[in-house]
Amino acid sequence: MTQQEIKREEQEKTRKQLLKEQERNLIWLLKERERNEIRLLKEQERKRRQELRVQQLRWQAQQHRKPQELPPEKVAERNAGIQRLIQEELGKQARLANEQKQREQERQVVAAQLQETRFKRVRCSDTTTTEEEEEKQAADGIPSVQKLKASSGGGDDLVVELVL
Repeated sequence: MTQQEIKREEQEKTRKQLLKEQERNLIWLLKERERNEIRLLKEQERKRRQELRVQQLRWQAQQHRKPQELPPEKVAERNAGIQRLIQEELGKQARLANEQKQREQERQVVAAQLQETRFKRVRCSDTTTTEEEEEKQAADGIPSVQKLKASSGGGDDLVVELVL
């Protein structure tokens, strides 16, 4: 064999090795790509299942809550009723306070009038009243009054009325 042939064989061998190595690299790349695609598909499937699970849980929670919750119209109606009751109660309390205030004012007016009429009806005298007069005054609701006169000696007399 000639050197050319040997060289050619070596070149051919090297070329074949290169081709085999390229083929192995290509196969490895293809397998790696396939593994990556499978991994991505598995990840996507896992995410999809997780989303479905979350949706199912939300749906179940919503179905579980629905019987307990009232529709918005009912809630609004109930709230309006409560507001109405509160307003009625506040109105009642205000009316009662006004009535109580008015009664107190009327009581004070009547007490003042009664006091005024008592003072008008009091019989004043310098002498003491008899027992019959005291009984009559007590029956009429008129308090007995005694006047005491004290002289200071200087011309000014002090008169004190005692209501008994």
